[in-house]
Amino acid sequence: MAENGSNSSTGQLQVFPNPASSMLHIQYRSGEELPQTVQLDIYDLHGRRVRHLGSNEHSSAGNWVTSVQDWSPGLYLVVLRDSSGQILESQKLVVGIE
Repeated sequence: MAENGSNSSTGQLQVFPNPASSMLHIQYRSGEELPQTVQLDIYDLHGRRVRHLGSNEHSSAGNWVTSVQDWSPGLYLVVLRDSSGQILESQKLVVGIE
C-alpha cells in the first residue's frame, strides 16, 4: 500500500505518541464539518489492515484510542478515508522501536 503524498483535506491528523509502545491516540481536526463519514484504518507495510477504528459521521473532529502492545515492532500507516474510499490524510507510525 502506497502512502498518498497529496492530501486533499485541510484538516490535521495527529498520531501520538510516535513511536508508540502501548496505547496509541489519534486525533483528526478539520476547519469545517466533513460532508461525509470518515473511516480510520491502520495498515502494516505489507498492506494488511491491522486495525479498523471505525468511523465518525458529519463531524469536524475525531478521536480514537487503541492498544498497540501486541503489535510487531515496525512501521505502520494510519489512513483516514472518506465514504468513497479516497484518502483524506495519512501518517506513518512507528511501533515498538526505541
